[in-house]
This record gives sequence, structure tokens and C-alpha cells, in this order.
Amino acid sequence: MNTDQQWLLYKCDQPLPALLLKALQQSYFKQVTDKHNANAFNLYWRFSGFSLTDHTNVQPWQLLNHFPKANAITRKDSLARSLKRMKTVHGSIYKFFPVSFNLPNDYTKFLSYYTKHRHQPGNDVWICKPSDLSRGRGIYLFSDISDLIYEGPTVVQSYISNPLLIGGYKFDLRLYVVVTSYHPLRIYIHQDGLVRFSTEKFNQSGIQNVFAHLTNTSINKYSPSYSLDKDKIGSGCKYEFW
Repeated sequence: MNTDQQWLLYKCDQPLPALLLKALQQSYFKQVTDKHNANAFNLYWRFSGFSLTDHTNVQPWQLLNHFPKANAITRKDSLARSLKRMKTVHGSIYKFFPVSFNLPNDYTKFLSYYTKHRHQPGNDVWICKPSDLSRGRGIYLFSDISDLIYEGPTVVQSYISNPLLIGGYKFDLRLYVVVTSYHPLRIYIHQDGLVRFSTEKFNQSGIQNVFAHLTNTSINKYSPSYSLDKDKIGSGCKYEFW
């Protein structure tokens, strides 16, 4: 390392993962210590969002690792609300997401839609997702409204009956990006990504089988089929792509 390099300063609210620490050190960052003014930082890394005051007071040479109101797209209920708002404004270009309801606020609307459309093809299965949980926790499918049970903010969506499959298995793609600016919009996409598969073939007749309907690795690593050499996808359920 070049000892003549001018160091930058970062501060954080809790210990950082080893990979992030390595990236900061390679970029000539040192952590703010008691020797420094508390506001003498170039980067402030937090695991939760910043207050409006934090964003207002940040200086041109300082960066925060969260944008204001980022949870408008990072929480399931906020994302559903944002997408519906955009569909109202921009029309059919936003038809790519399924019919969605935020419970408990939209329960009456959901009940009306469910009653009206329940016997139509493609409207007989719903997926229920807790708004603020991750790794597939609390997600389940139902067709009878009597099976709908939720605690706290929840998103209920019409379940896609004909998803794109590989070898009969559901999958999702996970791309990693860094957004450095919204105005102008500036996004850097990492060259590598992940593809995650379900571990049992898609079959809508068995809606209680999470291994056929969810692609979360945290769920599928417990599947009896996890280690099997599955058609088209092999063993396991998560792979890198580039």
C-alpha cells in the first residue's frame, strides 16, 4: 500500500462485515476515532436509514449509504403502494406486477375483489407476504379466504399461475447494483449475479409445498431434494452467473 496516499475517513454505527472492511481499506478509508471531530467523515455507513436532518446537514464531500425514503422500494408494502401509484400515473407500462393489496388497510377492497373474481381462471390462488420479513419467512399460498391469517402489515397478491420455468422449476435472478445518484440517475451493475431455484417442480395443485413455490435459499436448503441432481439445474438451488 502506498503510505503517501491521503486517507479518507468513514464512520459506522456497528461493526462492519469483513468484506466491506476490506473494500474500504483497499480504497484508503480509515475509521473515525476519538481523535477526530464526530462530523469529520467522508462516508457514514449505517444499517438503518438516516433522519431527514442527517440528509439536510450532509456536506458536499460527505456520503451517506442510504437515500431518503429508500424504503419506498425496499419494503414489500411500500413497493406495492409505489407500483400502484406509478400505474395510476403512467398506465399500462406498469402492468408487469400482479394485483396487490396492503393489509389490513386494503382488506375491504381485497374481500370485494376476491369475491368477484375467485372463480375466474388465474384468480384462485393468492400469496401472502409479511411486509418487513426476509428469507421467505411467513410467506404462504392460499385459495380460500378462511386460510388468510396475518399479523401486522402484509401484502397479498394474485399468484402468477404460469411463471417462467427452467426444467419445470421456478427461479429468480438476483442482480447487485450501486445507485450513486437519482438526479441524474446513475447506476453501476456488478458483472456477477445469482440465480436461485426452487427444489421441486412447479405444481399449482400443491400450494402448501414451499419447495415448489418459493426460491429462497433459506427455505430450499431444507428440502429433501436439495442435494439431488435435478433435471436442468443440478444439485443445490443457488448458482452464480456472469
